Amino acid sequence: MASAKEKEPVNHEPWLNEEDEKETIASRVKELRKGRQWNQAQLAEKVGVARSQITRLESGETQNVNSDLIVKLAKVFGVTTDYLLCVTGIPHAKY
Repeated sequence: MASAKEKEPVNHEPWLNEEDEKETIASRVKELRKGRQWNQAQLAEKVGVARSQITRLESGETQNVNSDLIVKLAKVFGVTTDYLLCVTGIPHAKY
């Protein structure tokens, strides 16, 4: 009797790959900050929060990030809020 071929799961979100699914807002913010060669204090100043808030965000200690901060971070980094929130792996909106 022939074995049934296992079906590959359907990816309903083709813009996300397996690596993107493992990312978090913490890892995205840290990656974007380091890519610009900013320290946490510089980023904090740009978005108007204390450095300790950036530290807690990047370490994953902060689970619920204020939506105003997400918007400010997206603007400072020039990415979409969806990218920061790991909804998409595409950093910039395509219109």
